Amino acid sequence: PFAQAVNVGNTRTDWLDSTYAGTLNWGPTSWMGCVDERTGGDDVTDKTPASKKFRPYYYPSRTGNVWIDKGKYVTPLNATQRGPNLYCSPAVLPLTANKEAIENKILSLTAVGGTHVNIGAVWGWRMLSPNWRGTWGGDMNANDLPLDYNTPKMNKAVIIMTDGENTMYEDNTNRSAFDLLSKGNLGTTNVTTAKNELDKRLSQVCTSMKTNNIIVYTIAFRSPGSTIQTLLRNCASMPEYYFDSPSGSELQTAFRAIGDSLSNLRVSR
Repeated sequence: PFAQAVNVGNTRTDWLDSTYAGTLNWGPTSWMGCVDERTGGDDVTDKTPASKKFRPYYYPSRTGNVWIDKGKYVTPLNATQRGPNLYCSPAVLPLTANKEAIENKILSLTAVGGTHVNIGAVWGWRMLSPNWRGTWGGDMNANDLPLDYNTPKMNKAVIIMTDGENTMYEDNTNRSAFDLLSKGNLGTTNVTTAKNELDKRLSQVCTSMKTNNIIVYTIAFRSPGSTIQTLLRNCASMPEYYFDSPSGSELQTAFRAIGDSLSNLRVSR
């Protein structure tokens, strides 16, 4: 799950830049698990936290468009729109064969906040990259996952689904995993240029995954817009691996087709 940031799970404090984290005033609450993306080009790589740490996502408290005292916090997703975990989505679920765990995670998701499809894509890659072996814990560590690329009798596949275009906002409107627009972490302080940069980085991540023989399926749900639909179409490993799903029934059809495709790949190998 992703929105304008990704939640890696609040137990993974060893992934954080502790020096930066120590400068933050969390008030009566604490870090919920969302992280900022790394700068210097590392937001499009599968570098591990051991190579470069992440900064905790920190949304300053506000009312309307006016920043207010940092000490006034309420719970995430509150209608008063106060930080510091505002719009932090539910935590990712590392790879597992436990169907109940997967279904429960899906049921916990809430659509809220902005949209950075590039961040969802890069964290999908990090879940499959062998560089991250031994990092995620749980079933992944127990089964020595992720396996190396091109391991015999193994396929790596990712499904990227979104119902929206990449978004970036003016300051005092929304903070994302790239911080406020004015910080220039996308190389610009212009909204349109920043959005175009997010689109470019999505394409970079898709290319990197396909270069490593990860099978990429993409789904445009509820007609999210022509720009993202074109990006998703080009991101998919093959033209038939892109699905335009304006409705829930068509979304179900898309997932059935993806399941059949993966089954056929397994049989063919």
